[in-house]
Order: sequence, then structure tokens, then C-alpha cells
Amino acid sequence: MKRYLYLYNPFSGSQAGGHDLDLILGTCYKNDIHLIPHRLFTMEDDVALEQFLSDREQFDGVLISGGDGTVGQMIDRMIAYGNDTPVGIIPGGTCNDFARNLNMPSSALECVSALCKPCVEEVDLLRVKAGEQVRYICNSIAAGVFVGVSHSTSPEFKKVFGSLAYYISALGELADIHSFHIKAQTEDQTVETDALVFAVLNGMDVGGMRGLIQEADLQDGKMNLMIVRNCGPIERAGVGINLLAHKPDKNVIRLSCKRVRISVDKDLAVSVDGENGPGLPYEIEVVPRRLKVLLTGPLKQ
Repeated sequence: MKRYLYLYNPFSGSQAGGHDLDLILGTCYKNDIHLIPHRLFTMEDDVALEQFLSDREQFDGVLISGGDGTVGQMIDRMIAYGNDTPVGIIPGGTCNDFARNLNMPSSALECVSALCKPCVEEVDLLRVKAGEQVRYICNSIAAGVFVGVSHSTSPEFKKVFGSLAYYISALGELADIHSFHIKAQTEDQTVETDALVFAVLNGMDVGGMRGLIQEADLQDGKMNLMIVRNCGPIERAGVGINLLAHKPDKNVIRLSCKRVRISVDKDLAVSVDGENGPGLPYEIEVVPRRLKVLLTGPLKQ
């Protein structure tokens, strides 16, 4: 019988990962899997969690139910312990960008059923250095005019409106936009410009915006950088429309690279896998095929 560790955050999004616990346990039992559930309380000073994650031989798989922030934190901790047990992602947050990039079903029960007989693949991660802090992230880094919205929007509002909450709240900020100067140095070029927002993506989605970088590939050893230049109100509206429609825009810079150093001229709220991150500058590099993931099927058909 296989053994899976099941980590779930009861405060993420729909909270389905906790509410469906009995059904999840039963599904695993029927598939000859012994599931050990662990409720993530504060994710700090959790002795049992640290023991689970530091034991590299105890489990055949680690299932994580929560949003992008929970998933990113758990994977970063596993790497810190040298634990390369395959990880299965069960979307339980507001946006679930990483789970969507892995083509995971939106239903927790569907995910668990599929992950009982999974396909195992390896995907890239991003290694981020901010000052003396180093961490691995799964999906995205973003900063600028819209990013602070995700941290100021109430949890109750996000539960009702999902990722749409970010954009509804952002509309109120459009009349008072402050640009910043960004310098992005990749392995082969440097870009400097006044900008409204930037995003570094490992996959296609960020902040609930689907297919923002449609050519993104979690297994190509590269990240994608998108910078929205500072522009007037009319052009800003056009940028938003073109981004949602996946069309090119003269005010959007797109780069593909293996390494990048990003610095700005003012303090910005930074989102790292959907959670508050440390201040810039950041040094970011792709670590190819760093994470083993449990999938419902091959990433590339």
C-alpha cells in the first residue's frame, strides 16, 4: 500500500480540501493508498509538519490542497529539506494559477481520484534571491499598479467574486496611477523603462488571468518577463483589452530568459506566488526540471 501525505489549508478559497476530507480519505483507501492528513494551521512553528517534510523516505507522494501561496510555501520547505517526493496539487485557493498550468481539475475529489494513479513528470521552478533571502517559487512574481490590490482585497470579497475581485478593486485605483522605473538585466540584454506593472512567469497564468503568456512552458528551462510601459489612460484601457484577448500591444514588452535581475526606483508591493514577497531587487533564475509533480496525464500531448 502506498502512503501519501495530505496537506490542506482550511483557510484557502473554497476550503473544499478540508470539507471533503472524509470523501478524499475514502477515495484513497479504495485505491490502496494510505492517506495521512495534516491540517495547516499557521504554517509556522508546526513541529509535526517539519517532521513530515524532513522525512524524505516516508511518503510516496505529497498532496497539497490550497492556493498558490500555500503550494509555493510547502514546496519551498520541501526543497530546503532536500525532499524530492513527487507533489500533487489540489486547487483550493482563489486563483490556483499553478494547478491550472498543470491541467489539474478544479474539483478536489476529481484531483484526488486522478492522483491515485498519476502520471509523474518534472517541471521547472524559479529560484529567487532577494537580499539574503533565497526561495523557490512555482508560478509568478509580479509588482505594480494592480498587485497591491490582491493584498488589500478582503478574504470574504475574494471568496464571493474569485479572481474577479482583483480587477473590480483595481478599477478604483486607475485614476491615481504612479509609474516606476524598472531595469531588467537578462543573460543577453538589458531593458530600462518607466512601467505600470511587471510580471515574471514560469507558466501561462498570473492573478487569475488565463493564458497571459500563451507560449510559456513549464519544462523549457526559461521564464517569461512581461513589462507594461507607462502610458496614458486611453492606451491603458487598450493594453488591458489586448492582454485579455492575447493580442500584441506596443506598450507591452515581452522577454524570454534563463536569468534576470530586476530593480526598481521605489518601494513596491510584490506578489510572490500570490503572497506578499520581500522588496526588490530580485535575482531570478530558472532551475530546470526541479520539481516532480503528480499529474492526471502528460503535460504535452
